[in-house]
Amino acid sequence: MSILQGRGDSVSSPPQVQSSCQPLTFLLAASTISGLGDGIASSAFPLLASLITQDPRAVAAIFGLQNVPWLLSLPLGAWADRCSARGVMIGADMFRAAALLILIVALWAGERSIVALGVTVLLIGIGDVLFYAGSMTLIPALAPATELAATNGRLVALRSASEDFGGSALGGWMFSRAVSLPLVGDLLSFVSSALLLKRVPKVPPAAQATNSDRPTLRQDVVEAFRFFREDVTLRSLAWYLGVLAFSQAIVLSVLVLYATQQLGLGAGGFGLYLGGGAVGSTCGALAASWIWQHGRTAHVLLLAGQLAACSFAVSALVSSPWVASFALFAQSVAVALASVITTTYRQRFVPARMLGRVNNLFRSILFGVAPFGALLAGLLVSAYGIPTTFAVAAGISLFAVVVMGPQLWRVLPATGRELGVV
Repeated sequence: MSILQGRGDSVSSPPQVQSSCQPLTFLLAASTISGLGDGIASSAFPLLASLITQDPRAVAAIFGLQNVPWLLSLPLGAWADRCSARGVMIGADMFRAAALLILIVALWAGERSIVALGVTVLLIGIGDVLFYAGSMTLIPALAPATELAATNGRLVALRSASEDFGGSALGGWMFSRAVSLPLVGDLLSFVSSALLLKRVPKVPPAAQATNSDRPTLRQDVVEAFRFFREDVTLRSLAWYLGVLAFSQAIVLSVLVLYATQQLGLGAGGFGLYLGGGAVGSTCGALAASWIWQHGRTAHVLLLAGQLAACSFAVSALVSSPWVASFALFAQSVAVALASVITTTYRQRFVPARMLGRVNNLFRSILFGVAPFGALLAGLLVSAYGIPTTFAVAAGISLFAVVVMGPQLWRVLPATGRELGVV
């Protein structure tokens, strides 16, 4: 079935909030501040891990652990669909803040344990899954369908600017001043995000509006899985992006080792290097709506895969921070384009009552492969070095473009304007 035929009547819109401009502003502000804290942590966690141990497998494992909860994202998303999206997001913020507080106290007590760090990262990952499930339901309730792509573009751009640029650079600087300082900053960002979300009105769960007899949690999970299995377009997107996410995980899990060993950067330089990628993410996210309006969906997604492959290949060959930063810029553009397009597609065509579950199931593929990518990266770096590891990631990305490209052209020939999302 074409995605332009037979889909519109079967997709229920989420409950719309009238005069949603101000609530949407609070939502974007909360996501931006939360992203700032995530960016701080993205620098602090690998730096703290490398301070505790120089074993590349342990450093890569810290990256992978944060994505392990996505393997359980379907039941977590099903639970989130039963609750107020705003309440789920606020609860996730406070849960992550509590996990960080425990680690901070341990560090102040002189305990530097890779196990304690891993547990904290795992708990924060659970909060990330719940926060995402809530936000994916709340955004289409606040933004009109024809503005979804632009809204998601602004959201990705703001988060990229705060997380990958401001947060990453700030995290490296804070870590160089005190080991626990970036963790305190991350904790405060979660609390601030929760306070801003308090200003967003409650949106009743769509499941309550469409189901008189509430099914069991297991039935909700089965329903979402069946929907995903029967939707050819959604499956094609998930497998393609899953392979790209696997290659990206290989690179990101050992990026701190690449920056410090091959590029010769310190803690502050590593933060600035990550910040360079934020410029690409912001540019890609802001341009995504316009590009999608004029370009075929499959074409844009395949272009993103090609950009990722080229960036990994260039990074493998160079030791110049400037060239490596440009490669990271290109890779970040690719991620932002794919993120805006696939997120908007799901919000537009997945029934509102199962947005949390189906979105989490989709993301579980993308993030669920990350621990395996991190594991492979640790083994490759230990055996063959960083350049070979990055070259393998480039080859995997190119494989996705060549092998899966024809299927994307068959199921996603339309532009964003033809899909009604720009």
